[in-house]
Amino acid sequence: MIEKLIASPLTYIALLIIGLAIYGLLSKRIPEKFRNGVYIPIVLGIGLLLLVVVMPGRERREIELVTGEFTVPAYQSKGIPYVNYMSFPIAVDFISDGQWSTAKQYQSLIGPEGLESNKPADGRYRLPEAPIGALIMQWKSTSQYELVGSRKTLKLEPKEEVIFMINDYKTDKAYSDNYGEIKIRWTCQNCRG
Repeated sequence: MIEKLIASPLTYIALLIIGLAIYGLLSKRIPEKFRNGVYIPIVLGIGLLLLVVVMPGRERREIELVTGEFTVPAYQSKGIPYVNYMSFPIAVDFISDGQWSTAKQYQSLIGPEGLESNKPADGRYRLPEAPIGALIMQWKSTSQYELVGSRKTLKLEPKEEVIFMINDYKTDKAYSDNYGEIKIRWTCQNCRG
């Protein structure tokens, strides 16, 4: 019962009404003919408190994280899309792991961060200046690319779409000899389950 009273904003309104009425009752400034009228707010405040106690309480629903996962194959030149299907803007954490390669040589497998070399991709790649073989994404609305790597948080508007892929040459044919895949686990920060 106490938790119910504490949780309800009506409790605080009732206590304010009762407190003001008692102050008015004890105050010497109120004329005698109005003092009897001060009991009405006290009774109303007590009635409001009783109403809070007998009203059925709302079940508190815990916020449940909305999560999922998908796989991005290295050979998929068109990439794998992720769309915000909510009717409101969301913030999504993407965490990726796995190994893939921009060639058929299995010994050249790398993670989502791409090649750790001093030589970044050049203008022939989808995202120049980013590591070769890194996990990247493209904003469908602007066609701009962005580095994802092993972790990225994105803010997406309703119906906004991003496309995940490996940073390889711009031509679709370049993806045909790629090998491996990256698994992406996503968690929506402000969705409700």
